[in-house]
Amino acid sequence: MKRVSETTQFKDIAETEFSFQPITRVWFGLAELVPEKIRDDLAAVRRYLMDFSNKATIELVFTGEVTIRRGVPQLDEKSGHTMLPMQITHLEEYCYSKELDSTIALSMVPNGVNFGVTHQMAPNIEAPLDLRMVLTLQFTPLHGNLTEHGAVPMACHPKQVQAQANALPLNYGSTTFSQRDLDAIPVQGADGTLHGYVAYSVMNPLSQLGGVVAARKALEAPKLEARHAAFLYSVPRGFA
Repeated sequence: MKRVSETTQFKDIAETEFSFQPITRVWFGLAELVPEKIRDDLAAVRRYLMDFSNKATIELVFTGEVTIRRGVPQLDEKSGHTMLPMQITHLEEYCYSKELDSTIALSMVPNGVNFGVTHQMAPNIEAPLDLRMVLTLQFTPLHGNLTEHGAVPMACHPKQVQAQANALPLNYGSTTFSQRDLDAIPVQGADGTLHGYVAYSVMNPLSQLGGVVAARKALEAPKLEARHAAFLYSVPRGFA
């Protein structure tokens, strides 16, 4: 992979940071409401929770602030397309669930992978873009029924999200990050207790908070599992 100091579509946003207000919708199911016989089959758990007639799924709606740092563009010499690495450096969102009678915070798992790539879709235009990220997030009950065991973070296994951006900046609901995993995402406590599953989630950036600023430090790509690396770096279909 070749580093590119200047490209037509990425030169103005490389090595910058920006923040936005999102709305994030999560389809969540408590472990105790999922039939025991399918709990080890995460694909079956996802199908079960996506069938709302089972009455086991709760929609959680979060909003708050997300900050993304963008790195130096890279050129895939084999395909000729350019990629811009990006990393979430801050994520803080909140939700009140009437069904759970609880207020919940959504944040990043410390030292978890929260990294992605913005893909060029055509050689000479700024958009559309293909954005992919691997996110490792956690829920923390702040008060209400879910705090009966204390305000203990419940970590999610890494999930894959993808979006098509038709314009920059990523504002006003013009971009939707959708979860791509075919399996449900387990949600566990630090002691390994299974609390529930994430069946599906979407995030829409609504409005930018402040301006685009120079990155405060260089972006460092994390070590990735092979399946996550394949998801992030494969050339998008339809690349011109």
